[in-house]
Amino acid sequence: MDSEDTLLGTFRQELSLAEKDHADASKQNADWAKKVQNYAQSVAALKHLIAMRQMKLQAEEEAAADAQEQIDGPDVTGTKASFVLQMIQSNPAGVTPAEIREAGKGVGFDGSSNFPYTTLSKLKIAKKIKEDLGKYFPVA
Repeated sequence: MDSEDTLLGTFRQELSLAEKDHADASKQNADWAKKVQNYAQSVAALKHLIAMRQMKLQAEEEAAADAQEQIDGPDVTGTKASFVLQMIQSNPAGVTPAEIREAGKGVGFDGSSNFPYTTLSKLKIAKKIKEDLGKYFPVA
């Protein structure tokens, strides 16, 4: 009977250790499952951000291409865009919109109240010029 009690005690200890190991493994498994879920959510969020950024870049590229097409069209000789771009390129120290407007009057570009602002905006979108402190400069 003592040997059976000893054997039964040993089995109970083994069972207790096995139950503890099982509980530890279950907790570890749950922790890993949470980490995997968090990583999956992070990956999904990053994929969404990348997709949004790609859409924004594509829209910007399309807008720049549209502006470029409007500016460069088949023949821009004699247009406001070519006049403004040539004036800016020939003045590396920068040109103000007032100076462009005044020079434009001499060649017949004085009809629109928006001249040269609309043209400057399109040239900036097309990355042909840059603005700094109210002056416009050619892009190198």
